[in-house]
This record gives sequence, C-alpha cells and structure tokens, in this order.
Amino acid sequence: MADRILTWNFHRRTGNDEQNVPAYFMESDYEPTGLRIHAGTAPSLEDAEFDILDDGASIFVDRGVGLLDSTSGQTEFVSQTTVQLGKGETEEQDADEFNNTPIAAGSWLTLNVNKDGAGRNFTVQLELDKVSDDSEVDEE
Repeated sequence: MADRILTWNFHRRTGNDEQNVPAYFMESDYEPTGLRIHAGTAPSLEDAEFDILDDGASIFVDRGVGLLDSTSGQTEFVSQTTVQLGKGETEEQDADEFNNTPIAAGSWLTLNVNKDGAGRNFTVQLELDKVSDDSEVDEE
C-alpha cells in the first residue's frame, strides 16, 4: 500500500483559462509508484493528456520524438512527458512511466491538463512511497 496518495479532480479544460487544481507540498522525500486516471465521461475527440510537475519539471519519462523540419532539413527534438487517457476510455492505470527521480522534501507537485479530449470529470491519483532516511531509524 502507498504511503501517500495525491488526488486531483478536474471537471474540464476551458480554453486557456488558469486550471483550478491544487498543488501539494511534499514534507518528505517520496518516489512515485503508481498512477490512476479516471473520467466520468471518456474523451471523445482525442486522447486526454496529463502531466504532473515537481517544481515545474515532469515526473514522467520523456518519450520525445525527432521531427524533421522540411524547410531546413534539420531534425528537431520535441519533448513528450505526458501520460494519456485514450479516446473512448474511462480508466487508465500506468505505473511504469516515471523518470526515477525522487521527489524531494520541500517541493510542490502540480497537475497540468494539456488536453481533455472533450472528456469530463477527471480524477488523477498519484501513489507515493516515502523514501527511507537512515537518520530516522530508532536506535533502542
């Protein structure tokens, strides 16, 4: 069982408006161990895309791709750190997309909803395990 579970609830994305989702302060060091995404109404236009940021940096593996610029002939790397809830799906459980960088005590975690795909009533849950600290071991 996870030591801590963070939950973000999000109704839908409206244009470029500021997203009204909470930020969480990390009082200890943690490592992400699981992720669940649920939608009351499945995305119907495209996949929904989410990113969780640790002080502004994604906690997910960058699965970026190189895109060829037809004008210059140069390949440009495009970062891709989001996780998706597929079009037509109401649930996704994704536990192996993390970048293996521990979340440090004192940092803030936030959720970005990059695309909602016309889905509604999303819940994103992040499971965290506390990183053990040898100085906290009781010596009796």
